[in-house]
Amino acid sequence: MYEEVITLWKETEGIGLSDADSKKNIQLHLERNPNTSFIAKDKEGTILGAVLCGHDGRRGYNNLNGINFWKRLGWTLREDLQILSKTI
Repeated sequence: MYEEVITLWKETEGIGLSDADSKKNIQLHLERNPNTSFIAKDKEGTILGAVLCGHDGRRGYNNLNGINFWKRLGWTLREDLQILSKTI
């Protein structure tokens, strides 16, 4: 399943991959953060999107990959919403 998700991410505009996305590192992330990441599939089993969530004991992360998946379903980005973040 890793290869399918990586292929989806590579084909998704705006997604950049690094060494943190290696099979080993993703496996470590999933083991450290069980039951927090999800994959969406269609009826045929094709992966349509992936949500990788977790924390490092201090900060939380939520990486929504597959924005084109949501756009195909009719979702749009809202200009009236903003996210603020502070690195501490």
